[in-house]
This record gives sequence, C-alpha cells and structure tokens, in this order.
Amino acid sequence: MQNKILSRIFLDVYQNLPMFYSNKPKINIEDYDLLEATLENYLLEILGYKIKYNYEDNYREIIKLFENVFYNSRYKNYNNIIESINTYKKELKDKLENHKYTSLFIDTLRKMYSKSYDGRILTNTEKDLSFSTIAISNKGNSFMIGRIPRKEEQILPSIQINDIQEFEAILKKYIESVVLSDSFYNIFNNVYFTNISFEDKVKTLIECTLFNATGTDLSNIENFFRKYTDFINDKTFDFIRRPKHMGNLFNDDLYVMCKRSELEYETPYYLAFMLNNKRVELPNIRMGIENKEEKKVAHIIATQSAQTVLNQETFQEIQKEIKNNLPTDAYFRFYNPSHLVSILMTFGLLKGIGIEEVEVKDFLPFRYNKTVLDRQMDPEESDNFQRRLTNKNLITYMRLISVVDGIDIITYPEMDMSLKLKIEDNVVCKNEFLQKIYDMGYKLGIENKNNLEQNKTIK
Repeated sequence: MQNKILSRIFLDVYQNLPMFYSNKPKINIEDYDLLEATLENYLLEILGYKIKYNYEDNYREIIKLFENVFYNSRYKNYNNIIESINTYKKELKDKLENHKYTSLFIDTLRKMYSKSYDGRILTNTEKDLSFSTIAISNKGNSFMIGRIPRKEEQILPSIQINDIQEFEAILKKYIESVVLSDSFYNIFNNVYFTNISFEDKVKTLIECTLFNATGTDLSNIENFFRKYTDFINDKTFDFIRRPKHMGNLFNDDLYVMCKRSELEYETPYYLAFMLNNKRVELPNIRMGIENKEEKKVAHIIATQSAQTVLNQETFQEIQKEIKNNLPTDAYFRFYNPSHLVSILMTFGLLKGIGIEEVEVKDFLPFRYNKTVLDRQMDPEESDNFQRRLTNKNLITYMRLISVVDGIDIITYPEMDMSLKLKIEDNVVCKNEFLQKIYDMGYKLGIENKNNLEQNKTIK
C-alpha cells in the first residue's frame, strides 16, 4: 500500500474518528487498487480533476470529505467499504443536483474561497480558474463549507447550511424576489448582462450578496437570505421613492429619497438626503428592513458619503458647520460629523414610522477580503485599514449616543457582530441642532405612518 496515498489517508481518517470509542469494527480491504481508484473518483467528482495533482497540498480538505463517508450512518457498511463510498458519492451528487440553487451557491463559494480570487465579479464564466479546494463537511442535510486555514493565512469563515432543503427554498425565494424587483440588484433584467447565462447571473447575485454577510450571518445562512429577501420586498419606504421635502437645513430645502442600489453595494435600496439649492447630498444610509415576527427591524449595513459631490467647497463648509454645532467631547474625537447627521435623521424617520430596533453591522469578511484584493494591500496595511474603517463607523454611533438621550445600546459587536440599538419613545438631544435634525425625520415618519393607517381603514 506504499503508493496508495488516498487509501492511507482514508484508513488514517477511520482510525482517528471519535466514533465507537472502543471495539471499532475492522475494515477488510481485499483490493487496494480498487479502493484507491474509488477514492480518486470520489474526489474528482466533487472537487474536479485538478485535485489529482494536489493531494498532499489539500490533505486537510480531503480528510473532511473522507470523514463524510463515515459520519453519514447509513453508509457504515464496513464489510464492503467501496460500496459505501460509491453509495455516499451518488447520494451526495443527487442531493446537489436536486437542489439547483444550493449547487450554484457552492460553486460560487469555490470561486470566493480560491487563492486566486481577485475580488472581481463576473469571472464566473471563466472555465479554468486556478485550482482551489474547499472543505465540505456533511451530516445528513447539514453542510459546513469553507477553507481550512494554513499557517499565517487570513482565513474566511466557513458557512453553515443547517438544512439543504430549507436553504434551497429560501435561496429560490430570494432569487425570485430579485427577478420581480425594480432594484438594480435585478441582474436578470439588466441589459448589460444580456449575454450571461442564467446560472452565472445567479452566482454573481449570490457573490455580491455574500459581500454583506457578517460572521454571524454565515453561521446561519438561511436567516441571512431570508433577511435579504425582506430587504428586496419591503415597502416601508415606498412613500419616498420620489424626493420628499423634510424641512429647512443650512438655509436650504432638505429632501429625502429612497434610491435603488447597484448590485455591488450593501443593500438593494438606500436613503439619500439632499440639499436642493446647494446641490449637496449628505451621506447615504445603506439600510434594509427585516420583517421579524410582529415587528420590523432596521439593518444599517453602511453609511457612505455620496459618490458625487457637485459642490465640494460647499460640502466642506457644511461639514465645518455641523462640527461647530456639536458639543466638544475629547473622548469621542474621531468621527464623521456629516454621517452623524444622516444617521440621526434616519433614526427619527424610523421611530416616526414605528420601527424602534436598529442593528448596525460590524465586520463583513467577504467584503473586507474584496476591498483588500481590489486595493492590492499587504497583510499589515489591510489589517490597519479594517480597524480604522470599523472603529470610525462605531465611534460615530457612540458619539451620537453620547449626546442623545433615548437611543439605547442593547448589545455590542463583540457579542454577535452587530451593534443593536433601541429608539425609545422620548428622544431628547442635548443641543438644539441635533434635536431639530431628529425631529425633522420623526415628523415625516409620523405623517407617513398616519397616512398608512388611514389607507388601511379605508380598505
């Protein structure tokens, strides 16, 4: 058995499994050539032909695939182990083929976990991506998919599929919702993607959506795609799909509008606050609304400065005016003042509508990885970049809470990868400028809430 690499790995896996504890059944191998060929065929069918030349480099991933044969109890036919391998291989293949969208999801992960992944989307159509294996742990209908870390390697977290049947249904609903939506997430109705196959469009959509997942989201991927289906279908902000006047700010007319996001951005729709005469757009709030039991929860994925600032000098003046209107606080020195204004107006709008729970996302590993690849950062530079980005975002929220009574912290990011906040019934700001901003959002939200209630009564 000296040259039977896969057979040796397979039997080592069996000996080291924490099953039976004692009296482990003996496996009788009559034909090691047949066992080697069976194991090779099993790996090639799951991982592709290039694994054949990379057994030693991908030893840990191969172990996971061999463990699957033993962990699925119905295949423990130790008197005919070759039959057990073939039975499991066939059933796994059938399971993936019968779950079309999950299979495309796993194909997308192969690309995103690849060492040669460059962060660019729409490379799905390239048939010869550099070889990279992923570890697939399987027990029944549950799957754990990811890469096993090597020394000094920054590893992306694994993804847990709790039930492949449930996940398939959720993923299908998400894709169907995108197909029917008017969001720019709708790659299926985009003239720029006419020549791309439906399958590659699905994989591109999945890839871009995964950019917005936290580590907690990846451990419950079913709930993550349920949430994004809500983001697509929710009608909370339909009343501002056209610009809506909020009031006067900086001696100008302030408008708010719910705009559609491009595919690579964090949410299908976002809130934009615009000063009409100055032609300045304040930072955008990338947010989605989740329908959770009897209530709605707002998820703020990002707060971003507008892509285009038509009047940069005026915008800088507004930044200074905002900062001058805020109380000094040495502890919270580093924050973005214009972000704070957009966030507070959004909080007022949400509370007025009747939404009081807000989740602010922290670290997004796939998006972080994409940014590092796009900017070609070295490991130290990328680590510093992420720390600055995360800290500045959270400090802005902490700065806000420090000068506003009635916005309370429920949990910190250390607990579940998000900052959870609650907007109480009585929000009081410690200066007139911030109170005015909150009240502008709250007043517009209340007006819309009353209109919705009147429409329901008429019906």
